[in-house]
Amino acid sequence: MLKAITKKILVILVLFTGVKLNAQQWLGRTTGNYSGTYGLYNNASSIADSKYRYYFNFWGRGVNFYNNGLLYNAPIKLNQWANGTYDPFQQRADGKANFQKDWLIENLNGKTKQFSFNQDILGPAFMFPISRAVNMSINTRQRSSLQIFGVSEPLARFAYNGLDSSSGIYNGSNSVNRNRSYSNGKFGVNATSYQELSFSFAGVLAKNAKNQLSGGLTVKFIRGLGAAYVKGTGFDFSATSNNTALIQNADIRYAYTDDKSVVAPFNKAYCLFSLD
Repeated sequence: MLKAITKKILVILVLFTGVKLNAQQWLGRTTGNYSGTYGLYNNASSIADSKYRYYFNFWGRGVNFYNNGLLYNAPIKLNQWANGTYDPFQQRADGKANFQKDWLIENLNGKTKQFSFNQDILGPAFMFPISRAVNMSINTRQRSSLQIFGVSEPLARFAYNGLDSSSGIYNGSNSVNRNRSYSNGKFGVNATSYQELSFSFAGVLAKNAKNQLSGGLTVKFIRGLGAAYVKGTGFDFSATSNNTALIQNADIRYAYTDDKSVVAPFNKAYCLFSLD
């Protein structure tokens, strides 16, 4: 029996500290006859008529991030964040960006907030022909995701600004009140991470001057790294001091994978999957 590696994921509920970004992972890399091993994750038959005879991918990383709690308003473009090429006037002494809180604007519309983060890492993959009509590919991949939904706007404001009065959330037209009970309805937090080793086969089944029929198959072996969730039908909360919050009437359930089994498969050299 295939033994999944599990690892405990500690979910820290610090919400909405990023930017608002919603994009397609691997945009421009997964379509066309030159997509190589990137295309087979959408369609295994994409390598059937690849323009490459051999294709090797060393490493790739795609990130998808979305939230509706904060809007990005920084003078630094996202590609500048990634490359560290921002203006020297926006740098601290250590060379990192001198982040200002007003670079993120709270989206105060009275609606519940949600957060989603997905990371897709494509490891070494190799495509090669096994006959004149069939190509094969050996692929490795790791995927991780975190979703948070059903967070009320007051709770999102406390999470982002903190409980102390210096943050300014107790003043202004959209202020929250200390020692006032706020209700949060149905909510959930889900986190998961896993790896996969896959083998893809694809070939041209039929072809004429105008049309072509291709077919493909992918077989995957999945190794779980860990998963966790927290969910509930609701609770009441209030800020009682600069360092204290009170939660009442809570209906919360949680679960996580055991972290002890994560070590066992690495005790054997070059062991990708451990069999009982």
